[in-house]
Amino acid sequence: EYKQTQKSEYDKKSELIYKDKIRFHQNLIKECDVSLGYLNIKLADTKQWVHNFKAFKAYLANQFLRVIEGLCNKFLVDLRSDIQVKWEGFKMKADGSMSERITPYVIRQGETRDFGSFSGGERARMEFALILTIRELINRAHPYGGLHFMFADEIFEGLDGLGLSHMMKTISELNYPILVTTHVTDSSLYSDIVTIVKENGI
Repeated sequence: EYKQTQKSEYDKKSELIYKDKIRFHQNLIKECDVSLGYLNIKLADTKQWVHNFKAFKAYLANQFLRVIEGLCNKFLVDLRSDIQVKWEGFKMKADGSMSERITPYVIRQGETRDFGSFSGGERARMEFALILTIRELINRAHPYGGLHFMFADEIFEGLDGLGLSHMMKTISELNYPILVTTHVTDSSLYSDIVTIVKENGI
């Protein structure tokens, strides 16, 4: 507007009005720059807090993973297994986001192996150790200590009679009652057996 006025017939009053407008907007720009600088500082602080919160969340999640890992490995020792498990997860990525993916590892004698490479009996021990871990976590979270009893329904069906016999002998040494249902009918399996037979639809 000021330049357009310069091209037209000279008008001192219009020139002064436009110069005032220019000064006003220059001051407004300076004020906006100050506000923008303040907002950028707030934004940086907020981003830092978000980063710190994500890092703290990852720390707490990984602490919980360590508890699960420790309990599971303790039960594997109790079940006379030389296998150990490890979980990794909740890592901060380069872009600041967090990966919540949990990756399990199975380790024997320092070597990481695939779960499927183990025998049926070894896999059964790992799975049972995980079940015992979940039970322990539930009991620890209960205000009165939970129930020291376990009911396992057909969790050893992949084992043969001998493997199941070894497994039952091992878990019988745990210090609380465990009821296991199975279709394996080897009577030499264990002494405390209740056999349920279906006859005439009953």
